[in-house]
This record gives sequence, structure tokens and C-alpha cells, in this order.
Amino acid sequence: HPCLLSFSGMSKILKRAPRPPLTATVDRSRVLSMWSSDMRNGVQPIEISIPFHKVRHLQPEDFVKVMLNEMGARGFVCGENYRFGYKAVGDADLLRDLGEKYDIPVTVVKLVTTEEGGDSC
Repeated sequence: HPCLLSFSGMSKILKRAPRPPLTATVDRSRVLSMWSSDMRNGVQPIEISIPFHKVRHLQPEDFVKVMLNEMGARGFVCGENYRFGYKAVGDADLLRDLGEKYDIPVTVVKLVTTEEGGDSC
């Protein structure tokens, strides 16, 4: 089943100022339903939130293994500025490489830009 994966408690653990989510909580079901047309068989993605403290110490490859072996991931989609793994040492290029290693499709999407030309997400 396609899913939108997020991590709860990340700002608090990393001692960063909280920031609003990219999609407001009240608007997520509408956004996820819009993605349905892009999914095989029109299946609406579900949202899964993982407590950040459970994955924060994983190296990038170990994180991918958890996604594949424990969560059943069959592919990944991320932004070109995606960072993952302990101390954010993994990036979109490494995820592509790991996708090749484990024969899992990885799609990296370009960032959306604002009218002013800056990256927004």
C-alpha cells in the first residue's frame, strides 16, 4: 500500500524549533486522495508516522533495510534534497544507489519553487 512516511518528535529530539508540516493535518486526506490518480489502481496512499527516536541512530543502509524488511517498502520517492540516516549522512543519490543494490525503484523529484524562484519544498 503506498504511504506517506513522517517522523514524530524529530524537532524535540534534535533540539530544533518546531516547524509546520508541509501539508496541514486537516488537509492531508485531500492531498493524499489527489495522489491516488498517480498510484497504480488509484489506491489512496496512507500516512504512517514513526517515532523518530526509534530510527534516529540507524545508518542509511540500515534505515533502508528496516523500510524494506520490517515495513514492506517496495519503492521510494523523495525530494532531491532528501537526507536520511544517522546525522543525515545519506542523501538522494545514496538512496538511488541502495535502490539499485536491493533492486527497489527510487524516484527522486525536483523541488517545487516559489514564484520568487526560491526552493519551497
